Amino acid sequence: MDTYKRYICFHYYKVVLEEDRSGEWVNVGDFNIADWLANIEDNHLLKQEVALSDCMACIEKIELEPNEDIYSMRFHKLRDTNIPSKFKRGQDAETIPLEDGEYIAEEMNILYDRRIGVCMVQQNRMSLGTARIAEWMAKEYGKQYRVNFLPISNYEPTQRFRGKQIRAIDVTFANMEQQNGNIAFSDLLDGVRPLRACTGRLSLSVGHSRSKELDNVASIDLIEQLRGHTDIVSGARVKIRDDDKGRIELVDLFDEVLHDFIEFEIEPKVGLKFGTEKYQMLRQYHVRLREIEQHLGIEVEE
Repeated sequence: MDTYKRYICFHYYKVVLEEDRSGEWVNVGDFNIADWLANIEDNHLLKQEVALSDCMACIEKIELEPNEDIYSMRFHKLRDTNIPSKFKRGQDAETIPLEDGEYIAEEMNILYDRRIGVCMVQQNRMSLGTARIAEWMAKEYGKQYRVNFLPISNYEPTQRFRGKQIRAIDVTFANMEQQNGNIAFSDLLDGVRPLRACTGRLSLSVGHSRSKELDNVASIDLIEQLRGHTDIVSGARVKIRDDDKGRIELVDLFDEVLHDFIEFEIEPKVGLKFGTEKYQMLRQYHVRLREIEQHLGIEVEE
């Protein structure tokens, strides 16, 4: 049977619990997703709808890999609006009918390595993002705590941009219709939501002045926020001038995040099976594992 190829991007994150201490979020350690998954199963929440801030969601599958402390999960973002249609030659297109309690489901698959607190997350802008997953995981905590998916990157923003003249930050937004939590520009995004725009672009710069620059500390703080909200921010570039070299450099923040593309062959009219995707994710994760450990400063005996 003929197949088609689909390329899926996966990002790597360190998952932590943070506490609000006098208005500053402080990392208090790894967030144990395994305990959260056990709570999901104990409370019979598997394959059950859960209401998040701006959508419905469910977790369909949880599997622990034999002889490894690695969990595989499949989440779905659920909707009963904007329903697609199906078409047959010679007939009118028909909206796919949904019965009571049925939804259109957009998948997102995650691997979680409990040993080092790292997740490999499928990127699917039609589905849940890490911000929504983090919101769900933090439900049992009070407002004083939050779960945060920290991108594992080839650089650390403070070191990468400290001492540089940051001249411009360009941000591209997606999914603007959804709630955006505590991300920078929250008030701006909330203000334009009545327009029902789905995407947008914002450019911050010093104009044509050669001597001016954006505030370095505030810019680095913004960059950290942008990298942690890939469900809303679809792109971000920073234009910097290096005092030592005097040249302008354009840094794409998301090219710097550790990621992989995996090619899948899928039969037409058949979705990507959980087992197939899980197997490929596990294989690629083990290829990346040593590099991830190095980024996190984990010493591994050879």
